Amino acid sequence: FFNIGEEKKFAKDMEIMENFCVSMIQNIRKGKDSNKFNIMRLAIDRAEKNGTTISDVELRDIVMSFLIAGRDTTACALTWITYELCQNLDVLGKVLEEIKRLKSFEFQDIEKKLPYLKAVMMEAQRLHPSVPADSKKATKDDTLPSGIKVKKGWVMAYHPYVAGRLKSVWGDDYLDFKPERFIDSDNNEIKYDASIFPSFNAGKRLCLGKPMAILETIFVIAKLLNRYEFVLDERKPVTYAISIILWVKNGLWVKAKLRDEPLFKEN
Repeated sequence: FFNIGEEKKFAKDMEIMENFCVSMIQNIRKGKDSNKFNIMRLAIDRAEKNGTTISDVELRDIVMSFLIAGRDTTACALTWITYELCQNLDVLGKVLEEIKRLKSFEFQDIEKKLPYLKAVMMEAQRLHPSVPADSKKATKDDTLPSGIKVKKGWVMAYHPYVAGRLKSVWGDDYLDFKPERFIDSDNNEIKYDASIFPSFNAGKRLCLGKPMAILETIFVIAKLLNRYEFVLDERKPVTYAISIILWVKNGLWVKAKLRDEPLFKEN
């Protein structure tokens, strides 16, 4: 509004983002990189197939949504997983043993081969959800399961951060980092109820990028742990930077050391 201080910096950052998006859109419109698959090309082709058009503004919004919803949330998840593994060496030990047992390191099936690491990700999201709070607007009058009446136009807020720390749901050890909460002891598979663990939302509003987010997070963490050891820099306090995304304030500072040998030798 005043274009000073943080507002000025934010406006400049948005300009950089928008110019980046516009450049991508122009390249696609001109047919550059036409052999490469991307979400904008898909949107344009879908519109043409349906006999409609899609504007540059709509394409820009698609790109911005993917950059924010896909990039920032995953980066946040990677940060908090790293933090919790550095703080819980017993959990880290189990993850490293799981990585050592790998026989291949393929992106598409890494999730199935590292169930404990997936549980680690879920537990990190329970305590430090990438999106700590969200809201929905009622399009019509409704009644919640609890009996509360909701009027059309009301905005209802819900908080994954709070939901993940309810003693009544998670037990007396609700503040402990315990990946085993998400593992079915009968078959060693991941289990959870989206209604009590809404980090990826639930029902018809379930995050469309959830499978990809889980897959890429597990893959990146496994790749990093395979080659590096991480230790927290105790001189740097770890606190929340409250925003739409639950970042670590001033970033997570760690000391990284290259392993003498990787845990699993990749092809």
